[in-house]
Amino acid sequence: MKRLIGLLVALMLLAPAALAEGNRLLPMDNSDYVQSMFADGQTLYLVSDARLYTWREGEEAMTAWDADELRLPREDGGEDYVGLYDFRLYADADGLHGVRVGYDQDYQPESLRLYDMTLADGAVSAVEAAKLNLPDALRSSFYPDAACVRDGLLYLLGNNDNGYTLAVIDLAEPRKAGTTELSSYDCHLLPGPDGVLVAYGDYMDGESRLIISRIEDDASLTEVVCVTGAQEQGAAVNAETGAVYAVLDGRVCPIDLATGEAGEPIGALPVQTYHAAMLGKKYAAMLSGGVAVMDTDGRLDENSILKVEGGYYYDWLNKAAVAFSVEHPELTPVLGNGGYNMLDELMTQTPDTDIYVTGGFDGGSYEAVLSRGYMAPLDGSEKLKAFAERVYPNLLKKLTHGGELVAVPVGLDGSGMGMSTSLMEKMGINADDVPHDWPGFLDFLEDTVKPNLGLLGEKDSFTYDGMYAQDFRQFLSQRVLNDFEQASSAADVLPNYEDPRLVATLERLEQIDFSEYGLPDKPEGEDGMGYGMSGDTHYLIQFDANYMFGDYMMTDCQPMPMGFGDDLPGVLSVQLTAAFVNPYSRHREQAVTFLESLVDRMPDELAYALCPDLTEPVRRADADEEQAWYERQIETWQRNVDEADPADKQMMQEAMANFISGYEDYKQNQAWLISEEKLAWYRANAENLAVATPSWFNKDTTGEAWQLMEQYSAGQLSAREFLAAVNRKARMMAMEEG
Repeated sequence: MKRLIGLLVALMLLAPAALAEGNRLLPMDNSDYVQSMFADGQTLYLVSDARLYTWREGEEAMTAWDADELRLPREDGGEDYVGLYDFRLYADADGLHGVRVGYDQDYQPESLRLYDMTLADGAVSAVEAAKLNLPDALRSSFYPDAACVRDGLLYLLGNNDNGYTLAVIDLAEPRKAGTTELSSYDCHLLPGPDGVLVAYGDYMDGESRLIISRIEDDASLTEVVCVTGAQEQGAAVNAETGAVYAVLDGRVCPIDLATGEAGEPIGALPVQTYHAAMLGKKYAAMLSGGVAVMDTDGRLDENSILKVEGGYYYDWLNKAAVAFSVEHPELTPVLGNGGYNMLDELMTQTPDTDIYVTGGFDGGSYEAVLSRGYMAPLDGSEKLKAFAERVYPNLLKKLTHGGELVAVPVGLDGSGMGMSTSLMEKMGINADDVPHDWPGFLDFLEDTVKPNLGLLGEKDSFTYDGMYAQDFRQFLSQRVLNDFEQASSAADVLPNYEDPRLVATLERLEQIDFSEYGLPDKPEGEDGMGYGMSGDTHYLIQFDANYMFGDYMMTDCQPMPMGFGDDLPGVLSVQLTAAFVNPYSRHREQAVTFLESLVDRMPDELAYALCPDLTEPVRRADADEEQAWYERQIETWQRNVDEADPADKQMMQEAMANFISGYEDYKQNQAWLISEEKLAWYRANAENLAVATPSWFNKDTTGEAWQLMEQYSAGQLSAREFLAAVNRKARMMAMEEG
């Protein structure tokens, strides 16, 4: 029987005021990566790596068809096991089809194989319908990304040795093919009533444009329309009428092919889309959390848009926006890409943007807006106020102004310098003995670390592979500067780069010969830094040890909040991304409601990083399913061992033991999103966290910071001269900023 996909939320109308009545959201399991989306006259298809999803108008939900293993017969009588990702699927009046590249024994492309795809008994099957000799122009390498057939011609988009290529192949004479190289990888085939179009993005000359061109039989392109604007995407064509629709700044608009102008929007999408299709007169777009299906007869009411700028790169924020649009049909949030001048807009009291999402990566704009009070107070929301009371005070200070809550965190990232606790143990070093000030740490390197490096094992290393002694010193110099800046910021003082302690630290660093630590000297005339990490090597000192929750969190790491004295204690700097309401917004009340919904949907990794009252470890959502898979595999291993020939049994038992060892590691570590060990490690170090603030080095746009650093690294400036120059320029910038 067909297997209905589990619903994330009940099927319901999407924002009748912002989208048209009759629009709906089809929820889907977003753990599946959707690689393509298309439709024929009656059916919408979504293709993921392991499943095919279909939907027809009138059905209550999408249907999922399993495609974990497709067995295809080989010419030698055997079978190939392939995945759905090996095919590029398309549909026409005759049904569902697929195309894949066939390879010779040397794994060189030799043929194109066409298949008829069948959906039955909850699964996808494929039967080869034709084998075509691959045209000479594509034989060196070709990996198709999209396909369609029209009037005896096969249209393919894909990669080859020359870049991204469009190919048109005559099915009657496969060797007769035309190819055209395209300037963009963001391309989509649009089969229409008058032939096939191709839509692709063009980002030349500082402008973002969507170009829709007609494909000639020889694969040459005839430009039909050029739309200039912001972030055009999601192009789709009505196969009956030829009407083209695309997403422009979150609005779904018809495109006039004669003029290239966008017509009146039919609705708005909460988040960006990369896949779209037309199902008759319905426009369908893939979103985070489901598929929006929109009636093209509808019209958008601009007053029902909640404009959110930035933050689109957080997947959880995308999903939250989609869910909010379902819960609040009177208002649809539209997430933009942050291409704006936030400070200028707020200084001129521009009301167009309702919510800004920004933070430590924006070159200081967040700090400037926060210090000037250009954020609407949020203390009127009991939910947000209660949440703020749970946040670490050292993090909360960058979310408040004048004692009032003004922003909600949506992202927290942090990494820095650290030392491996397991390698220190090998060297007989107690992690608690590592100094937390730079002068003491440099003495510690010379007096304790260097004499004990011989105790490291064969797979252990002082620092990253390929690191030269001079580069290591430069890394430490940059870390010293960064730690001084962040310690000053945490103490609410302007960095004094001529502080005698900072000068003395850099001068002391210049005297250490890191070639004595096993690092090679840099060859004369070599520029740049080349270094790397190998998976089976442990490193004593790392510069980018991740100390935030997630797959890359490093618990075998002694973090190093390095300070310069009691008045400038060291901190672990983190990058904060936050959302705040424009005080001049026309939708302030609704915008606050949106921020409340973000708190409700905050992912565990972020919530645990912010709130010390969360104390229970968190298992991954799929942990039980993965664990059951391991147990089934172990049962199979045991049967195979029991039935094995005596000569093979020992080898199979050893292999089974390795598999069981991997299972034990999974249960202890990988099954946990936030393990007890990670939680204990983070809580023990969280008091040293401080939100990073951009320094003069981060904010300089003149190139002077880079030039001074280059001169200092090359020995053209002494530490004292370098820091004096930096101090003058940093204080001039501070005076200009007020």
